[in-house]
Amino acid sequence: MAPLLLTASLVQLLAVGSAVMAYLYCRRLQRYQPNHVPDAELPPTLVVMSLRGGDDGLLDCLNRLGNQDFPNYRIKLILDHPTDPAKSIVDRFLRSGPRVPVTVEYLRSPSQWSTLKASAIRQAVDDLEPEIEAVVNVDADADPYPRFLRDIVSPLRMPGVGAVSGNRWYTPPNFSWGGWCRAIYNAMALPAMECFQLPWAGAMSFRAEVARSSAYLKKLERGCTDEPAIRAGLRETGLVLHFTPRVILANPEGASLTNCFHFISRQLLWTRCYHPSWTPLFLHAVGTYALLLVSLVWGFAALANARDRWMGEIVCASVGMYLLSAIGSMILIQRTIERVAFKPQERVPQYDLGIGRLLQMIVAAPLALAVYTLAMLYAAATTKVAWRGVQYSVENDGFVRLIAYRPLAYVGSEDAVSPATEPRALLTGS
Repeated sequence: MAPLLLTASLVQLLAVGSAVMAYLYCRRLQRYQPNHVPDAELPPTLVVMSLRGGDDGLLDCLNRLGNQDFPNYRIKLILDHPTDPAKSIVDRFLRSGPRVPVTVEYLRSPSQWSTLKASAIRQAVDDLEPEIEAVVNVDADADPYPRFLRDIVSPLRMPGVGAVSGNRWYTPPNFSWGGWCRAIYNAMALPAMECFQLPWAGAMSFRAEVARSSAYLKKLERGCTDEPAIRAGLRETGLVLHFTPRVILANPEGASLTNCFHFISRQLLWTRCYHPSWTPLFLHAVGTYALLLVSLVWGFAALANARDRWMGEIVCASVGMYLLSAIGSMILIQRTIERVAFKPQERVPQYDLGIGRLLQMIVAAPLALAVYTLAMLYAAATTKVAWRGVQYSVENDGFVRLIAYRPLAYVGSEDAVSPATEPRALLTGS
């Protein structure tokens, strides 16, 4: 009976801890005071986007980037290859006549020891113009609102801030197991990302001195993504990372369970490759799932025994308390983000928390926890990862190696090309 009581107590402690983290995160969001900077003091900014594949919404994203409420900026697009599907979308964007200068380049010399995205960003910042004082990285699936650049660049004027990270919030439009699993995983990850200083490179700004630092450039040349490069550049320059809740971007895309699993495992793999908090994150995830699973088994076994039924009810209720705590935390974070981020962005994502949605969340929550735990185990054990049709090998030192590069138009064919020797054309537009 003592082990059952201990198990129930641990599960309840996890439930309370999860709720407290969510509360503290929301409290910080509500107390956040944006840094209002006059136009004359906003730094000249370069917006960088690495493109491989024609994502849904890419044209809208480019059009929004080209019409920002920001006085002095330019855009640099690094296309993976002249045959890439994104090229036709970029051409349409250029023909629309963006009001800011736009430069389009092809990726010239991808490193064999980093991802294509890291190589593209390295190419963009290698020849950073002297007048540029800030750099903004944006993912192709982002949805920048009119004041996006202003909100993510302004905090760089705060003393000691060297980089600013936003985040994303998934709003699956219809019920799908994968879409809800990813949304629940992301919701529960937001407090942890801020606590462990895990930036989201899909919307990030940083000072030019960070971009020009040798540590930053070295990590881009030999690193999994641009997150570890940012951390290295901040350490070298003595600056800090700042999270802004004003730049939490809604993402309405759905996902299958398979896509959700690969997405989560890839995010965790990058964390494993560079972040010192990987071990506690791993132990927390696996330990939580093991504790809940053992609790359910013991709880149901106790329910079958008339003498211990009351203890089984306590244990099963504790597991239910944990799941309800997770769902309640997600709802609390959602409502806070609506007020702090989405309202200033003047957008209202289609995310109705009615009875139907609540039932979906209750059903999906245990599955999300299982997918997250399996993805964590996979990320801890795997030596290979596929990202946008490219295979990478994970080395013992935490770095990645580009196994074979194929332009996206040739993925699935035998026309592999060497990442170090393929000649690249250069195209410039404005």
